[in-house]
Amino acid sequence: MLRFGRLEVDAGGRQARLDGKPCDLTSYQFDLLQVLANAPGRVLSRDQIMMR
Repeated sequence: MLRFGRLEVDAGGRQARLDGKPCDLTSYQFDLLQVLANAPGRVLSRDQIMMR
């Protein structure tokens, strides 16, 4: 479980919650969120994102 302020990302359960409420994300949106959440404070290029 990754936490960023009010946002929680559960990779195992493929769920994201904001203020404890589930976020309605597509599979692609969740994958993108997970890539960005695993690279806090870093800027990723499109190519870097697509490789992950």
